Amino acid sequence: MCLQCMVEGGLGFNPYPPDCERYVVCRPRGQTYDPTVQSCPFGLFWSNKAVSCLDSRYVDCPNDRCKSMMAGGSYASSSGNCRSYFRCSNSSRSSPVCCQTGFRYIDGFGCTYDPSCVDPCPLEVTINNEACSALVRLPFTGSFEDTSRHPQPIQARGVVLSRSDSAYFDGTGYIALPSTANLQLGQTFVIKLRFRRRGDSTPEAWNTNWSWGFQTWYNNASNSNTSRRVIVGNTPITAPDNARPKGALTTPLEIITIARDGTVIRDPRYQVKVNTTWPGDSQARVTVLTLGRLGKLSTPTLQNGILYVPGSQNRILVQEPTAGVSGSVRFEWKIVRVGDDGTTGTVEKTGEGAVPLNIQQEYGLSLRAPLRESWWVLAPGGLVLESGEGAMPRDVINRYRGFTSGTLVKVFDRGQGIERWRVSRPDETQLQVGDGEIPKSLRDQYSMEKFLGGTKVTAKTWAVLGADGTILQQGKGDVPSSVMSRYSGDSSVTVLVLTSQDGGAVHWQVMRTSGVTLLEGRGLLPDGIAGFVRGRLQLPQISQVTEWRVTLPDGSIRTGTGDIPQSLLELFNATRTLTSGSARFPPAGSDVIKRWTITLPDGSARSG
Repeated sequence: MCLQCMVEGGLGFNPYPPDCERYVVCRPRGQTYDPTVQSCPFGLFWSNKAVSCLDSRYVDCPNDRCKSMMAGGSYASSSGNCRSYFRCSNSSRSSPVCCQTGFRYIDGFGCTYDPSCVDPCPLEVTINNEACSALVRLPFTGSFEDTSRHPQPIQARGVVLSRSDSAYFDGTGYIALPSTANLQLGQTFVIKLRFRRRGDSTPEAWNTNWSWGFQTWYNNASNSNTSRRVIVGNTPITAPDNARPKGALTTPLEIITIARDGTVIRDPRYQVKVNTTWPGDSQARVTVLTLGRLGKLSTPTLQNGILYVPGSQNRILVQEPTAGVSGSVRFEWKIVRVGDDGTTGTVEKTGEGAVPLNIQQEYGLSLRAPLRESWWVLAPGGLVLESGEGAMPRDVINRYRGFTSGTLVKVFDRGQGIERWRVSRPDETQLQVGDGEIPKSLRDQYSMEKFLGGTKVTAKTWAVLGADGTILQQGKGDVPSSVMSRYSGDSSVTVLVLTSQDGGAVHWQVMRTSGVTLLEGRGLLPDGIAGFVRGRLQLPQISQVTEWRVTLPDGSIRTGTGDIPQSLLELFNATRTLTSGSARFPPAGSDVIKRWTITLPDGSARSG
């Protein structure tokens, strides 16, 4: 199995002839090799050319079963997932596919109903994303064994294990991960190390990072707005303090800040020499951010508790919480102009707290759900003559302009109750305006409950998200103050609130634990927000909204959501149990209107 294997990083690799989804790892043992069969993740085939697993559609595997099958044919995957299989394309290549949940793939039969088959489809990316898991995890607990979910072969040379679950490197040894050779790692790859140089005192943690000086230390008291500060130079220096670096060397250094999300913030002209105070008077602060793929954002995105919102004019809003004094949390926003390369940006404007409205308008930022306008034209007594959403049509305005005894009611909301209201004549004279709910006196005067009803939030859920999107806690209803207090000291935490009101579209909010709303909208969550969530997110139970339909004795039909109006219930209760005979209409005491007459401004009458 290891004959003529491809050697990469000290290990040999060969295809596994019977199966394109598997490959052989050959570990050297003297003059020979010990073979071990490994599996690629579902949807990937082993490529001997790339010495890694690649998308099956782009690997010319000699043993691809589709080479001997018709286009549209299919066969089961060897991954062990009950829903996954391969379908043959027109080019005789295998394409990964999944049956829907509750169906099992069986060779020769295809997707067959099986309620016990609930394996997650490896191809799907949903709001139930799994948190990132380690490709390799080395705790050094008595061995160099990889304890990750899928253990990888490890090569260690000149590294000594200690009794304190750590490994000692003397400068000549190394650890190699041969299975990661040419591995496609995607857009985000993280390496985490815990280390200490011999003889160092805490809290400084130093390393020389090969050929260039790289030192990092943590000082939350004097460096509260970032998690670490890096000093870059040609050679290591003695530990400096944050305000006045000291030491024997005078090599020019550049100060770089690494934010919690990995964003690199730097000033290319900002250099400091040892034994000098920084920043100097002539040192301008032109902050440059390395944005990576964030420079090409088309949807609001959360990463590590930091919110990125694309705006107009090639700008991005960055909203980041930072630690303040005495455990408090400050909220900072930046307007970043994205560079021509799409991966770097320059900070143009900054501030704290909520983003001012003029900044939002200047850069085309949509941080709130759109304001929805609803209107009703009422006859005396509160009878609705006409109603609608959005701007009132011109022909409706002209039709009722002279109707001086009528009333025009307008309300403005974002899906969570009335924000503003206007009550006037149809020509908008005798105007009354206000914020929040309409006063009860006006509601009663114009019988608004008949068409406006109360503000009914039918369902609400919330989730507290950690820096990596993991759901730390979630529940139904309003977020308890105790929960907000519990996480108030963690500046990387965000809160996602989802509300379904009267059967309408879901209203969503991204908040800080202080209650400040960063972003809100209606309908589907933006891809960048949904993709940030790690775990199973509880959604509002929209299905609990009652939808009703009533056919009246005259054949007319009334429909709605929520509670059936009392007037209709009275009529319904009087007739629904009858099996014979006749019923009086309307029943005694009912407020159902049997006949109505309206005199219009021109003197004509309408009745029904």
